[in-house]
Amino acid sequence: MENEIGTDPGPAFEGEDSFLRNLHRLFFRPKAYFEGITSPKKEGWLFVFALTYGVAWAISRGDANAVNGVPDATIWAEHWFRHNIGGVFGMLNTNLLGGAWYRFRLGVCGAAQEDKDLVRRVYLSAAQVVALPMIVMEIISTIRFPSPAASAAVPAREAIGLLVLTILIQVWSYAVSYVGVRTVFKVRKLCAATWFLILPILFTAVLIGGLFLLAAGENAPSVPKANVSDTREFSGFGMTFSYPGNWRVIESGQPPGTMAKVEVEGKGGAYFLLQRVETADSAESFSIKWAESIKQTLSSPTEPKSFDDWGTLKGVGSRFEDQLGDAPGEYRLFVTPVAAGQVLMICETFPKAVRGRVERGFKLIRKTFRMTS
Repeated sequence: MENEIGTDPGPAFEGEDSFLRNLHRLFFRPKAYFEGITSPKKEGWLFVFALTYGVAWAISRGDANAVNGVPDATIWAEHWFRHNIGGVFGMLNTNLLGGAWYRFRLGVCGAAQEDKDLVRRVYLSAAQVVALPMIVMEIISTIRFPSPAASAAVPAREAIGLLVLTILIQVWSYAVSYVGVRTVFKVRKLCAATWFLILPILFTAVLIGGLFLLAAGENAPSVPKANVSDTREFSGFGMTFSYPGNWRVIESGQPPGTMAKVEVEGKGGAYFLLQRVETADSAESFSIKWAESIKQTLSSPTEPKSFDDWGTLKGVGSRFEDQLGDAPGEYRLFVTPVAAGQVLMICETFPKAVRGRVERGFKLIRKTFRMTS
């Protein structure tokens, strides 16, 4: 099969003159690249392709271990030695299998029994679209960072950017593979698109989604849910309510300047406050002053959202978000008049990451709260 441009010196990647030109075509003009491909005259090129593919696979395994806190080496020399050994085993494995999975998909799509070396040439060429950038990025990391562990500890924003770039390169490699199959072999278009493009992309999406959910589950705070089936009771200072069995009252009494104060500590940083005070202000005015005093102690609270009921009580409430300790949190403040010149202050705070595990505890308190005097 002739090259698209007549001046090309032969099959892709063969001959020193054609190497960079065909590398450019493979990445950016894959159809032109595959139109010039034939079963290789030099068997050694297949081993080179398989070796880079194997090294890239070893790098990806090492990166996965580093993310999980198990770096494969402490120094770069050991790191590269391990990857090169892994690359050799990957090369032998690739050549042993000989693209069996690739040939199977070609057969499903209607291709006749093809030359094994030509099949390997096509799928290993497409694999270079992933392998070569991965190796280049690893070389850059070797230059930038003093050790493999330091390269794994990049800032979250950079790590996310590299992950997105890797995903885009992987998807492009599927597109290159599809173009190669359609160009070199006689296959049905829709079938080839399904087996070489759509299904690989879906598989990658499912795999990444599964890994993300697994990581989220492992990194989620280990916080027990509010136990609302085995509750405790509080009664005093003209108030009564139930609270979760695994939460506790940390303070109750009549400190100076208040008629009553009750604090409940929940699991995972949840906090609940009831405070009855005397004031000449209306509930609305008192609520505004209280919210402002709280927000002055915070760094950058969000714009508050108002609400007007808490359980069976009616009053003035505001809800906003800001840091709570070292994590994003939610603040809920509510004020309601309970007698002439008296208001009840209610505060609920919790880290947003544990909302689903503590919300039932707050709901229990709201549902059962009663004023007895």
